[in-house]
Amino acid sequence: WGAARAAWQRDRLPLAHNDPGADEAVAAGYRASAFAYIMVAAALSLLVVLLLGGDRRFLELTGISTLVMVALLTLRQVVGLSENRRLMAAKLAQESRFRSLIHNTSDLVLIADADGVISFVSPAGVRTFGNHPALREGALITGFLPADAVVSLADAQHELPAATPRIKTSVQAASGESRSVEITATDQREDPAVAGIVYTCRDIT
Repeated sequence: WGAARAAWQRDRLPLAHNDPGADEAVAAGYRASAFAYIMVAAALSLLVVLLLGGDRRFLELTGISTLVMVALLTLRQVVGLSENRRLMAAKLAQESRFRSLIHNTSDLVLIADADGVISFVSPAGVRTFGNHPALREGALITGFLPADAVVSLADAQHELPAATPRIKTSVQAASGESRSVEITATDQREDPAVAGIVYTCRDIT
């Protein structure tokens, strides 16, 4: 995950949706690792108490049990490391596919926060609409999309949160030419990897 996050920071591309199954598997691995460490710590504590107390009746049994648990913990860590590497490789492959898709699609993808400030502009922006001054991070979404279109999309999302509203409108390219576009909006503000509303703009001129 750290590697994927670093790649996102480097390329300024949003991460794809997380795989819930993979995330749950990683979380389960962490819980299992923590439990194993707790058991070994308890056994070592008991061994110390027996040594200090001079009670050697269970000392040999406790020592053997501790060694067995340490061996099992080591084996579990080796298996866990292999599984985590597999999950990380799958996640990075997913991010790579998503990044390639974003780079090569002809649709413009914009991400803006609740205040309408753009945090991401896909490469299709320049290819399709030229060097528009509003197609940059930090600009307002209404500097490119008509304000009434943004409001209409927001109202539709409020009425049907699970739906993906779609409208047709026109925008102005950097050259001054008017372009007809079809816009969809998806609210991904609850997804920490996106943290915004995703606007997909398709040129239908």
